[in-house]
Amino acid sequence: MVERMTQAGQRTANKLDLSPGTKRVLEYAVDEARKMGHHYIGTEHLLLGLVRQPEGVALDVLKRLGVSPEQVRRQTRRVLQESPVQSGRPPQPQALLAEAAGQDAPG
Repeated sequence: MVERMTQAGQRTANKLDLSPGTKRVLEYAVDEARKMGHHYIGTEHLLLGLVRQPEGVALDVLKRLGVSPEQVRRQTRRVLQESPVQSGRPPQPQALLAEAAGQDAPG
């Protein structure tokens, strides 16, 4: 969906440059991890960083999927509180989004 919306598949570049928005998402992810007392940056922190952006492709995709940023935040925090220590690994982002949308997680 992101490729269709941004035509990312048509780009060819020898060097990867991060956009200002991407840099901001990474900064938000670091902030989210610190707030949670985590000593790593995982997909859950990146997801929370994405939904902190006031606009962008990520929010457009979530809207098309019927998921609000608040649903993502609430569900991500709930899943993190329930499972990270027990399973020894962070939750999968697809499961977080599916649960936030009230759907079964993809297999």
